[in-house]
Amino acid sequence: MSSQTIPITEFGEHQGQKVLQAVLKSPQGVAVSIISYGAILRDWQVPVAGKKRWVVLGYSILDKYLQDPVHIGAIVGRVANRIGGATFTLNDTVYKLPANVGQDHLHGGPKGISKQNWQLSTDEKTNSVILKLHSPAGDMGYPADVDFQVVYTLKGARLKIEMSASVSELTPISMVQHNYFNLSGGGEVYDHKLLIEADSYTVLSDKLVTTGEIRSVDNTIYDFREPRSMRDTKKQGQPYDINFVLNKERGTAPAAQIYSPDKSLTLKLWTDRPGLQLYNGQKTGVCLEDQMLPNAVNIPSFPSILASPEKPYSHTCEIEIK
Repeated sequence: MSSQTIPITEFGEHQGQKVLQAVLKSPQGVAVSIISYGAILRDWQVPVAGKKRWVVLGYSILDKYLQDPVHIGAIVGRVANRIGGATFTLNDTVYKLPANVGQDHLHGGPKGISKQNWQLSTDEKTNSVILKLHSPAGDMGYPADVDFQVVYTLKGARLKIEMSASVSELTPISMVQHNYFNLSGGGEVYDHKLLIEADSYTVLSDKLVTTGEIRSVDNTIYDFREPRSMRDTKKQGQPYDINFVLNKERGTAPAAQIYSPDKSLTLKLWTDRPGLQLYNGQKTGVCLEDQMLPNAVNIPSFPSILASPEKPYSHTCEIEIK
């Protein structure tokens, strides 16, 4: 791809810092807008029948994001999803985190990385936006100094999201992209069809905390191994907030796909993570959050989410909509 100018504009101000916006475009007519606050993917437009269609939920002004409780479009962490009891033990030290959903800790806490303003720059040769954030030891109760980086790269109709973190000492890290997709450009999402390459899911307590048990999706509402909508047997919209354990043997196939009701668009998601959270709680958008298994810091049988100076955090997700 030949280099092109990536426009950067001011989107607002947060705690005396300018919030910047960069817009990536491709020759295929795709445009993706990224803001520095929360490393948020604010807007994603794709061409459909000669017109632009908006395929993610987002706000046009910063104040809406500052008040947003559901992390629309943000990069979430330090640790995504719920940590049971808002505590974990590391090297015989108990770490107490802010409980921001009942007795539990969700998505890095009330002032996690999705609620901070990142440094934003661009790389025109690769058509990328680079965001960086320093999180000091003790931030939201977590140990270690952490330097986070997120790189969004647009090539054609595919967006690559590379998340990484270097740490000063052993600490849990599990980042998530929290985009709400609506391939119809508006309205409820229940008639979008989903395909998820997962034979099993992680069981939740009545507080929506992952228990450590893994069950088969057979004969459950979690079986998306063949494309189907998010409606129940009575054709009512079915709410979802559940993590799937992705099949390891899927090869180069996407981990998940979404099909628009009018069949004009298909979303494909590839990830190097073992889990995928399906969430449609806002009804007008559906999240596919590729992640480590939730509450892993308290469940020894789950893959470790501990990063160290010798083993920094690295996570790649690719999403194509066309």
